[in-house]
Amino acid sequence: MLSKTIICIHCGAEESFSSTIPRHASCTSCHRDLRSCLHCQYFDERLANQCKESQAERVVEKEKANFCGYFVPHGERLNLVGNDSSASKEWEQLFKKSSVKNEAESSSRPTEIDKEFSRFFEKNKEKL
Repeated sequence: MLSKTIICIHCGAEESFSSTIPRHASCTSCHRDLRSCLHCQYFDERLANQCKESQAERVVEKEKANFCGYFVPHGERLNLVGNDSSASKEWEQLFKKSSVKNEAESSSRPTEIDKEFSRFFEKNKEKL
């Protein structure tokens, strides 16, 4: 008999079951539900219903256990948008470097807008 293995998306702990993963199954490490949308291979947060299976009923609480008959354990830890800190760090570093570079360039030489702004106020000093 094949065993079913599931990796908890919350803590990374690996759980094995000899048969179908029961609805009440929870991670032995963090005690979160394992038979949930977040642990299913059909879960896709980019879709409207967040499920690739078009026949599945809508589940509102994706992290809670449910009775979905289409559940298939994902088998690997997912990097959800909200949980992936390495991507957000890389994003910040990317823009931090470019913004520092742009600040250095803009402080050393005035842009056309700066020049135009200065000319406008030079002409209209007396009116203001």
